[in-house]
Formats: sequence, C-alpha cells, structure tokens
Amino acid sequence: LFDVSLCETDQSSIITMEVIGRDILSISKVSPLPPLAPKAFEFQLQHKKFTNPSDYELALRLYKEAFSTIAASEEYQKLDFSKSSLVDKDIENLSHALPLFTYLQELNLHDNFITDTGAESIADVLHRCPWLRKICLTANELEEGLAGLDKLQKRWREEGRPPDGLIFDGYPAPIEDMQQARTAGFS
Repeated sequence: LFDVSLCETDQSSIITMEVIGRDILSISKVSPLPPLAPKAFEFQLQHKKFTNPSDYELALRLYKEAFSTIAASEEYQKLDFSKSSLVDKDIENLSHALPLFTYLQELNLHDNFITDTGAESIADVLHRCPWLRKICLTANELEEGLAGLDKLQKRWREEGRPPDGLIFDGYPAPIEDMQQARTAGFS
C-alpha cells in the first residue's frame, strides 16, 4: 500500500486555497484553479468585454504585478493543489506558469483527475524548473507505461533530481532501485 504521508508538506510558506481565498471560491461556486501565466491571462482577457476600455489595461497590469510578486517570492517554495479537481487542461496552463515560480521546490497535485497528458505537460517544462525537487501525483488517473508518465520519469532521472521526489501511485521506486540511482549519481 502506498504511504500518502510522502505527499504531506510543511504547511508554512505554501500557496494554498486559503491564500487564494477559499471563502470567495465557495461562495461563487468556482472550482479552484492554479494561477495562469501572464501571457495566458492576457489571452483570456482579450476575449472579455469591458465597459471602460481602460479597464482592460488596468486588469492586465494588476494581474502581471500580483503574479510576478508571488512567483518571485522566496516565501512560496511549495504549491499545493491537492484535491482541487484539476484536469489535464489545468495542468497544461499550470505548466506555463511553473517556470516563473523561481523558488518553487515542491508541487503537490495529489488527488485530482490528471492523466498521461497532464504528466507530459509537466515533463515538457521540467527543464525550465531546475529548483523543483518534489512532485506528488498520487491518486490521479496515471498509468505506468504510457508515454507522458514515462517521459516525466525519464526527464526527472536525466536531470538528476531526487529519485524519491517524483511520487505517484506505485512510485517512488523500491529501495533497491533508489540505492542504484544514488550510486549512479542521482542523490
């Protein structure tokens, strides 16, 4: 049986739904979503209608400022989107934002609806997140042997990340595999 405690994190200095505003989200019945990278936000904003056209520029400027402040803050080394009902499209959007979080070390995506496609989205930006040391993908819809998850595992190993830092159901590898990885230079 998999030990879910591997995905538990110290709750200090984490961007959680409480930081984003769980009360606001529960009142509005909006599902909590990870932040959009400024370019993705701008693209979505272009499809909105504003009564006052200057509000478009204001909204864009304020979002970019807020996003940049949070993403560049050393205070936020962990992102926790566990149990957020995220799907692959949300992970694709998040993958564009991840490289902008310059101090991010841990990403908790436990208990969502992420499939092989979402795993591939993360794999595609992993090289742009050199400080990332732990990703928890337990209780998702991932199957070992599919291309996206295999790609994520391969990139994780190739980049010399901690062998026990990529966590999904049935993984990390058994102790003997982790010891072999350490002797091969992955510590």
